[in-house]
Amino acid sequence: ALRLQKALFGAHTTGSRPNGNADGSRAQRFWRYEPSNGAAIKIRREPRIEAECTGDLLKPAEIFAVRQEIRGSDGATHLELADGRGWVFDWKPGVGALCVRHADGTGGSEELASRHGSKGDPRALDCDGE
Repeated sequence: ALRLQKALFGAHTTGSRPNGNADGSRAQRFWRYEPSNGAAIKIRREPRIEAECTGDLLKPAEIFAVRQEIRGSDGATHLELADGRGWVFDWKPGVGALCVRHADGTGGSEELASRHGSKGDPRALDCDGE
């Protein structure tokens, strides 16, 4: 199981908030896509809300592993998918909460809504104005 996990999620972490412990061991972080508007999200090529899409999607209730978390100037936390498909974000202006931490019981949509505001336009999950 450990070999499979390393093959799927990589043996190292990088970025402004790596997923690791003080002793150097890897702490896998999982998130759940839980949009306030019920729409799928298009995965981005870069850690920017306006970035080009990869063609892949996350569907509501999908759980995914994260390699790296970067806090953007827009206030959203950008999440690099550990499987290499690209980036999503935890919140979007005009939409609200999108992704929450999974398995540790923290970071629910209520916390994100209070941090960023509430729901908005359901079309705002598209890339490049699609």
